[in-house]
Amino acid sequence: MILKFFKTPGLKTGQLKNKLHKILQIEASVINLETELCYYVETESLEEDEVQILKWILSPLSEGEYLRCDSTFSNTENHVIEIGPR
Repeated sequence: MILKFFKTPGLKTGQLKNKLHKILQIEASVINLETELCYYVETESLEEDEVQILKWILSPLSEGEYLRCDSTFSNTENHVIEIGPR
């Protein structure tokens, strides 16, 4: 069983500006960039209280960041590009 948790935003403000700048050098039509991190947790089974502890461990410390069980981008009509290891 694989549990997925998503944290938004995925990059800090400075990192986001840097990535957007690099993307604009390649494609000038990009208007905005949004990011999220995805945590994949492989387990045999967890009790509900254990899932809550896991969420607490993965939860962001910064205000304005959120941990979700579904992707921010799952219901979007915009282009989504996934980058990174699985």
